[in-house]
Amino acid sequence: TKYEDCPRLFYLEEVLRIQRVPQDGEVARNIDREQGVLWHELMDLWRRPGAGSPEERKDAVAERLKVYYNERIVAATFEEEKLFEIECERYMGALFDAYVERYPIDSFEVIATEQDFITCLGDACPECNEPYHEDLRRGMTVQPKCMTSMPNTWPCGAEIDYLVGRADVVVTENGVVKVGDYKTKKATAGVSPNTLNGYGVGSQFTTYMYGVGRALARPVANGFVDIVVKLKEIAKRGNPFKRNEEIVKGPLDYAAFVNDRRAMLV
Repeated sequence: TKYEDCPRLFYLEEVLRIQRVPQDGEVARNIDREQGVLWHELMDLWRRPGAGSPEERKDAVAERLKVYYNERIVAATFEEEKLFEIECERYMGALFDAYVERYPIDSFEVIATEQDFITCLGDACPECNEPYHEDLRRGMTVQPKCMTSMPNTWPCGAEIDYLVGRADVVVTENGVVKVGDYKTKKATAGVSPNTLNGYGVGSQFTTYMYGVGRALARPVANGFVDIVVKLKEIAKRGNPFKRNEEIVKGPLDYAAFVNDRRAMLV
């Protein structure tokens, strides 16, 4: 329920009946989404290659939290709103501290955060079977139609389908490239093994691994998920983080993924 998720928000909306009306150009706030976006920013500051020592990274995170919530405190209309933002800042700070406590030293090396990718779907045109140029596969060149390089033939003209996305983090461990993703989960019964393993079944993670591998021109066969279980009383209820590193994809998985995506686009 709303009360279990956040008693103060319940008090504001259900007891005081305070509903902030969005101003022109604004949309209604989604606290869960805001905190999820902010968490990505904090992880970027913490894991970004070349971002300095652990102490400097922690300082950068603390400063970002201070600036982020100070803007919301200043903009708040009611005192209860300000107290709510202060509570959120404390919570996000405690959440980050708990993360660093759980993973003080990662076993992998971070090579990129917020890694964008764009790549053509498949290695060859499904119409003329002409192999796509490496620049198309890596997203260095984007063209809407297949322009075959076969001599004495007209351009094929078939549409080229693309995958576009952004992976949260890309790492290497023992020479293996892995893609990581951050997920949030509300504090219910915890995170079961089925939930952990379920993240690797859907197409979303395959898209990340396939796209990043082609953008970097390095095979990606492994992925992991960092799950944040949103606990309001972190100190009492234990560390809220879980990690699954059992997502494995190979050439057959990627071939089936391409065929399925092409079938959906027909």
